[in-house]
Amino acid sequence: MVLRLLVLMGWLFGCMSAMAAGRPNILLIISDDQSWEHTSFAGYPAIQTPNFDRLAHQGVYFERAYVAAPTCGASRASILTGRHIWGLESAAMLWGYWPEAIPSYQDVLAKAGYHTGYTGKPWGPGYVRPGTRQGVDPTGVPYVDRLLPKAPGWRGVWDLAANFEAFLDARPAAAPFSFIVGAYEPHRPFPKGDVSRFTLLDARHFLPPNLPDTPQLRKDLAAYLQEVELYDADLGRIMDVLQRRGFLDNTLVVVTSDNGIDVARAKTTNYEYGVRVPLVMVWPDGLHSPGRRLEGVVSLVDLAPTFLQVAGVSSVPPMDGQSLLPLLQSSKAVTGRDAVFTAYERHAGFIREFNATYPRRAIHTPEYVLIRNYFPDRWAFGDPPRFIEAGTYFLRDAQDHALEPFYSLATTKKPYEELYVLADDPGQLHNRIDDPALTDVRNRLRARLDAELEKTADPVHTQRIDYFGQFEYLGPKHSATYPTPGATRR
Repeated sequence: MVLRLLVLMGWLFGCMSAMAAGRPNILLIISDDQSWEHTSFAGYPAIQTPNFDRLAHQGVYFERAYVAAPTCGASRASILTGRHIWGLESAAMLWGYWPEAIPSYQDVLAKAGYHTGYTGKPWGPGYVRPGTRQGVDPTGVPYVDRLLPKAPGWRGVWDLAANFEAFLDARPAAAPFSFIVGAYEPHRPFPKGDVSRFTLLDARHFLPPNLPDTPQLRKDLAAYLQEVELYDADLGRIMDVLQRRGFLDNTLVVVTSDNGIDVARAKTTNYEYGVRVPLVMVWPDGLHSPGRRLEGVVSLVDLAPTFLQVAGVSSVPPMDGQSLLPLLQSSKAVTGRDAVFTAYERHAGFIREFNATYPRRAIHTPEYVLIRNYFPDRWAFGDPPRFIEAGTYFLRDAQDHALEPFYSLATTKKPYEELYVLADDPGQLHNRIDDPALTDVRNRLRARLDAELEKTADPVHTQRIDYFGQFEYLGPKHSATYPTPGATRR
């Protein structure tokens, strides 16, 4: 009888352990302002990212992953909600309010019994409206007490790995967890850049084709790459914690960025360098055929529904994204979607007269991008003469002469629509919207974009109004195009 009881207890304990093991952990790691090509795994010649590379070899690497918006607040809100930014009210823009009626995936997981939290940069910059959410941040419970000793002004101050340890220490026994690491690298301000990393390289192999080759730009790019490498070292320390604590096999690890590099025609734009980011997923217990590279397009709005499906949540709030779990677990040569969508409303405050927005929507396929500028009479990247978001600091020579065609491409007003052929024009320098040879492509992309905007009730498109102009900008005014090295990070 005692033996039978022991056997039964052992069976019950085994079932409980299996149930706990059957609820995978989720770890999302986000860099800040990193374009897709700036890892050594992607083939970029002037950088070494061994920790990202190792994960890419162990998991699934997505060749064409796109954020929902080329600005951090809106992008992170879309990641957390699984929605396009035009469904996020004030959170569609930097320094807005979190949409009160929309839960984050962290909210849903917390209700399902997950231990949730974050370290580093959360959603935002923005605010939770007073009196809502009972003071709970949509990113989770903050773990930000462990700081790096004597961090320089251009470095994120948080010890990301140590805060992850503190989060795990606080985890209730047997509870699955969902944690978000928001690194501040490679966001500006930058350290002093060492251009020696470019000495033996042809500029065509390391400079984006949408930028001129100048000494100042080389210094800036070198500093940015140094920050990417610092972030990669942090990534390695975080993964060491996961492995040492015994959670590696049953944790879905996702490594990505919130938008692209902060230079002209990148961040705050819907061109490739603004919205295309690195994305790798690793899950030893859950991936089929690790080491794959998926060539189709995917969107980071797909992350929230993926996480909820992985967690086995049955009641999922409305989302625009699609779970990527079938891609992760398929044994077939699936590639992803055939098209994804990005958008933009406003980033910096008061860079246009009356603090105007700049509503922009885009559709991306592996071959083309079509961008629609709903108010082409406005200045896309800030009013003249400063063009604050145009990155003109790097588009002039030592005598302060504009470097063409780069300067004009970054500052002049945009037409209602732009169409680019990515294989022929990786920098999106030549708008072919009126090319007769692309009439069928243009019409097909227009129809797909219209259908998505109408299906998801984008008020800018369906009502042809400046819907997001009603929302107050709650952040500081910008006084300079770029912070100087050593400036205090916001």
